Amino acid sequence: MKKTLQKLLLSICLIAFINAAQAQTTVTAPGAGTWLGYMNVFDAAGSTYLWGSGWGVNDLKTTIGASTVTLQPNFNNYNATDPYWSNGPIGNKTLEALSYSESTALLNQTVTFNGNVLSNTLSSAYASTIFVKALDPALGYAAVVNQFITTPASGPFSVAAVIPNTPGLIVQWGFTVNGLNANPAAETSLGNIVIGPASPTPLSLINFEAAHNNSSVDLNWTTVDEVNVKEFEVQKSTDGSKFETFSTISAKNKLRNSYETIDMNVLHDTYYRLKMIDNDETFTYSQIQKVILPETANLIIYPNPATDAITISGVRMNALQGAKIYSINGSLMTKLKLTSPTLDISSYPIGVYYIKLQTGQQISFTKK
Repeated sequence: MKKTLQKLLLSICLIAFINAAQAQTTVTAPGAGTWLGYMNVFDAAGSTYLWGSGWGVNDLKTTIGASTVTLQPNFNNYNATDPYWSNGPIGNKTLEALSYSESTALLNQTVTFNGNVLSNTLSSAYASTIFVKALDPALGYAAVVNQFITTPASGPFSVAAVIPNTPGLIVQWGFTVNGLNANPAAETSLGNIVIGPASPTPLSLINFEAAHNNSSVDLNWTTVDEVNVKEFEVQKSTDGSKFETFSTISAKNKLRNSYETIDMNVLHDTYYRLKMIDNDETFTYSQIQKVILPETANLIIYPNPATDAITISGVRMNALQGAKIYSINGSLMTKLKLTSPTLDISSYPIGVYYIKLQTGQQISFTKK
């Protein structure tokens, strides 16, 4: 009895831990923090790294305004008389200029960097990215997390990264501009990028929840004050960075609104977010919710009965490895080595079969 009680208490603690919401932090551009600069220097071809150093933000040719960030190619170190830095009228080094803010207080949470590209006239000879990364001083400041996107031509952006609970990590968010060091005479023709804060979607998101429920995940959210909202895209990811839409819900545009949907295809720990889209196609993202799938859950097979194929849901993919399928009379049909939750049963004779996991769980299905 005592051991049973101990196991029950441990299970309750594990469930409480699994369902605890991960902390969320949203940062914006330009934001209220201090902006810093760093320069990585490569050869002219951009293939060989030479050195890197802290750099003044203004010297990067980044301008931090009250409500905007302006990015330009770097002109600071162009010198037509110095062959190290110039090759006649053009530069002689490829520079990666990083303009960023940072914090050491964002461990064990999801950090989302939002903003809005107001204009982008940067020359095609240059590339720009938007990033959230985590550097580990214990590993020579290697980037143990590095999520980034190419800076869009215009409109809102959002970059999210899941930061591990590793002591000492430095979390950075910001922008890069990459290309040859520029001739100041070409400043106007090389253009710039102007970044502003994220445009608010005309609604208030009161809550967004994702909860594992046997073989599926229930998603619910509530909004107030919706005005000219088009729809909600419900998105999922297995790594917290690359999301895909699996459900689209039309907005109700009432004073108070409740929505729900279900993700029936859950085989891994999964991250969820909402993309909230206005009628003019501007959008913002919700904070990310993470659902940790238990090692065991309620198996579901669908369709059941089936003719050609079945899909197995409600358990981690790794739990399906080594599972066995038996006929109704106990004969072993196959040992599973699945790379997807769908199993071809077209060659099976008509009848009833059982799938048995290594955990002891089993469920039957019918081939018709």
